[in-house]
Amino acid sequence: MAICVLLRKESETEQEAVYLFGPDEGRLGKLMIDKRTGEIDVLEPIPGDQTTFYSSRAARRLEQHFKNGEFPDETMYAT
Repeated sequence: MAICVLLRKESETEQEAVYLFGPDEGRLGKLMIDKRTGEIDVLEPIPGDQTTFYSSRAARRLEQHFKNGEFPDETMYAT
């Protein structure tokens, strides 16, 4: 089974970047990454995602970008 989580940057400041994430444009949550520390917080979970399935995968992808010093406008987690 293929898994795809879309991530799209909603806003960015010097200290943080906020991303919308989800399996499709109709079901989106929101998370924030601290650009100095790499700490990620879920601001709005995807409705019905009790297991944090999508947010954990979105966070994993952002962690990879953080390690490379990147905060792209769009990215995705896919397996």
